[in-house]
Amino acid sequence: MEIKYRFALDKNDNLIDVSELSRSELSKGDKFYSIDFHNELIPKLGDVVTKHFAHKGDSEGNYESYLHALAKKVFADEYQRCLNEKQPFFFKYKIENKCMKLNKLGVACIDEDYKLFDLTTKFDQLFIEKRDGHFIPDVMLYNSDKGDKIYIEIAVTHFCEDDKINSGNRIIEFSIQKEDDINTILDFREGKVNFNNIKYYNFKTIKEYNCQGNCGNKFACISVNQDDTIHYERLKGSEIDVNTLFQGSKRGYITKTSSITSETDDMLKFINIINTTYKKPITCLNCDNYNLESNFCKLHFEKNYATPNHINTNAIGCKDLH
Repeated sequence: MEIKYRFALDKNDNLIDVSELSRSELSKGDKFYSIDFHNELIPKLGDVVTKHFAHKGDSEGNYESYLHALAKKVFADEYQRCLNEKQPFFFKYKIENKCMKLNKLGVACIDEDYKLFDLTTKFDQLFIEKRDGHFIPDVMLYNSDKGDKIYIEIAVTHFCEDDKINSGNRIIEFSIQKEDDINTILDFREGKVNFNNIKYYNFKTIKEYNCQGNCGNKFACISVNQDDTIHYERLKGSEIDVNTLFQGSKRGYITKTSSITSETDDMLKFINIINTTYKKPITCLNCDNYNLESNFCKLHFEKNYATPNHINTNAIGCKDLH
């Protein structure tokens, strides 16, 4: 089956988009070549069929190798152009800011942020399919002073193998499935990232810090006291003392919450913890007869088995507990 190409190379290895060609602009000496194997291509510029390049004669192409070569050339050409013209080639990545203040309580307080970094300020060279130890990356960005590097990989059907990922080398992998996907590379250059088509490997994306008490995040704190009563309260991170929060309690549970999360939602999380931790629930909250919304036991017809800040634990001795 004939493969219809949108892009080809001219005699000077410039990338040509067939949609921008017209019959009046072509001369007899113009020749075009496939990006992957450099076979001669013929521009088809009719008015009925969509403009495209086709192989001359009986030559056949391979669409997978074409896409791979196309994306590799687009990235390399764009990056080299930015180096030559001193234009930025942005790299947008996600950072997880992890506060360590509550780490002792097993809480990961993480906020996501996005950063832009101009790759040309650090990587002043690029190499195409140059061996680097055991690997031959599609494109390698290189810092000539410090030797730092980033692999650029183009994935059409073959994605990065485990040995390359586990090498520790930083990798940016573009998933290219059709010609229009090269826009992913052009958008990447401008700091617009489609994380569905791009994967990062071995970049440090977690930044640890300590908020030093200046934390406005809210946490649901639930403790089981010595008398088996349960205490619940919401606290800001700045109000929590990790050394005294659950002091004197049998057990303590803490989870990040928010202003749009109700106390009922917090309690339901706690119930799930009970379900997975204990064979028998320790509060009425976990009984089929108990209604969390109304604080009412439908079997014993009693109310106030629980209040937001102090939960009665009659379930411990209740024979009707389900």
